[in-house]
Amino acid sequence: MFKKWKPSFSFSVAYSPVNETQHESLLEPEEQNDIDFRLNNQQQKQFPLLIYWIYFAYGIAMLLPWNVFITASGYFSTRFAGSIYQDNFQNYFSAYFNCSNLISLAVLLFIRQKKNNALKIDIVIPLSINLAIFSFFSVSSLATPNESTAVSIIQLTVLAETSQLLPKYMQAVMSGQGIAGVSVALFSLLTTLLFKNQQLDVIATFYYFISALLVTLIALIGRFALHRQPAYQLMVRHSTVDTSIPMTFTAGNAEEQSTTTLSRTSTSKNAMYDIITKKSSGYIFTIVYIYIITLALFPSLTVFVRSVNGINSATFISLHFLLFNIGDWIGRTLPIFTCCQVYSSKALIYISIARTLFVPLLFNCNLEQQQQQQQQPLLNSDMLYFIVILVFAISNGWLTSLVFIAAPSHVSHDEKPLVGSVISFFLVVGLALGGLSSFIFK
Repeated sequence: MFKKWKPSFSFSVAYSPVNETQHESLLEPEEQNDIDFRLNNQQQKQFPLLIYWIYFAYGIAMLLPWNVFITASGYFSTRFAGSIYQDNFQNYFSAYFNCSNLISLAVLLFIRQKKNNALKIDIVIPLSINLAIFSFFSVSSLATPNESTAVSIIQLTVLAETSQLLPKYMQAVMSGQGIAGVSVALFSLLTTLLFKNQQLDVIATFYYFISALLVTLIALIGRFALHRQPAYQLMVRHSTVDTSIPMTFTAGNAEEQSTTTLSRTSTSKNAMYDIITKKSSGYIFTIVYIYIITLALFPSLTVFVRSVNGINSATFISLHFLLFNIGDWIGRTLPIFTCCQVYSSKALIYISIARTLFVPLLFNCNLEQQQQQQQQPLLNSDMLYFIVILVFAISNGWLTSLVFIAAPSHVSHDEKPLVGSVISFFLVVGLALGGLSSFIFK
């Protein structure tokens, strides 16, 4: 099914939750035609490139703030020096962010379902929240729950909007999300190499938060510009999708039928979610377990691994962030090759469980505590450690993409959007559980 698909390669980030319509870009060509050509070719030629880049900015704005938090560990370690959070603030950041994200997403989806998909939240409000947070970054260590709530609203609103537009705009969002992770990691490495230790924390962190501030500001300006685009208004009018479940009746007047339709539609949706959850149980376990293992170890444990060859710790940590993000991107692109496609839920479960081996592997690297106690690590090599990180990241991205590709292939076409919603929700569950699990492996 991938022979006619032209991939849009984009970098991926570890925390990045895969959206519920990602698998639409991997549909058969016949199915894509229903989506790609909602407007005729003449109308599509009217769409300015500006709209694409606005959605690209949305993607960056979704994940750049979180990547700033996890990459600026040097800055926060000085802020929490001497406190009880000195050695575990990364765990708290991860737990606060992902649990808040899960709660916010669950509440928003619940309200959306009760309102029969009528919930409309413009991203101006959450973008403004992030703008305020990164304008005063000295207090941003306390702002992770607020940021995660804003990200949840941005994610839900942007993905719901782009799912009604042409697929290339969803690809723009995904590309922006990927660039957020790799760009921050690359900048972290460059600033580490260019500046001395005393300057590093202040200078690097300043540019981290300034970049998040500017990107958020650009996305906010882009939001106002987008609504003024005639082509965007045309797309919204022509690409609205009816997500209701059709019901037919033979008795009763129109008003009674309308009331009964709403009641039965709500009941049918609840039943459909239950059915889809049971059908996708194997994929649900896989996506949850993937991120339990990933976030339990990265970055809360991996930032404490030190070089055995005397490489500066700040440089070493920045390099491991960059390798992880590149590896995750490689993993997410592997399913475009037939030899790397796995559709069996049982096989995916076994592979995800096999990733548990990374727990003892990373614990036997040169951890800072072992170095202080002058203990000899089992993996006494920087190269071996980087190989472990790379395989760890590749498996994370590969399995994540496989779940979102395979799960919709086992249900009917009408059930695919529901599968995407269910898998996306449980991905956030995995992120939250992984953040909490990081305390166990501390």
